[in-house]
Amino acid sequence: MSKAQECIVGHYQEVFLNLAESDRVIQFRKDGSFTYEEWDDVGDYFGMGSFYIKRDSLFLNFQQIRKQEDAVKIVAQENQDTVSSILIHNTYFRGELWPFNYRILQGDSLIERGKSDLLGNAFFQLKDNQIIDIVVYSSNSKSILQQPVQFKVDATPKNQDFVILLNVLPKNTQFIQDIVKACPIKRYRSGRRFYIKENQAWKKFKKNGIVYSE
Repeated sequence: MSKAQECIVGHYQEVFLNLAESDRVIQFRKDGSFTYEEWDDVGDYFGMGSFYIKRDSLFLNFQQIRKQEDAVKIVAQENQDTVSSILIHNTYFRGELWPFNYRILQGDSLIERGKSDLLGNAFFQLKDNQIIDIVVYSSNSKSILQQPVQFKVDATPKNQDFVILLNVLPKNTQFIQDIVKACPIKRYRSGRRFYIKENQAWKKFKKNGIVYSE
């Protein structure tokens, strides 16, 4: 990764001069990848891919995205252990921890409460007529599109390893894909903000959580 790329690694949010019915964030990662989120009064937009900076221009290479229609996709495999396990993966925000809380229920009775461990796993036992009710929430509070997801898993005759694939984007999110966007960029060595030029106007982005008067 070039020094220019290293300077903008982080999570940035667009700064609007006036009250705007829109929002936009871009997260740049050390591995050269990025995620892009935007919403306005027309809809929600999401993209992901790779980025680089060359000759004072920022290039965003939006990759093709395989859409997951369902909010929750469950992949299960029997194991020989004495307990079942659950691990959460996110289809679009890979590499992020997805913690969750769970309740084991039998009818209207609460049998047990718990939460995932530091690695995002949970281990449990379900008896006949029991279910596990799970609420997943993003650890990335800077996202503007991600939503909590709730789902249930029924008891099975044998213990299972469950891998849960989540789609946490709003249902009608439009994907930005298979294009390369190039914008002139003005950077600051501190890495706390930058400007990109779109439609003949400079748009300001600040590192999320940092406020500037200038």
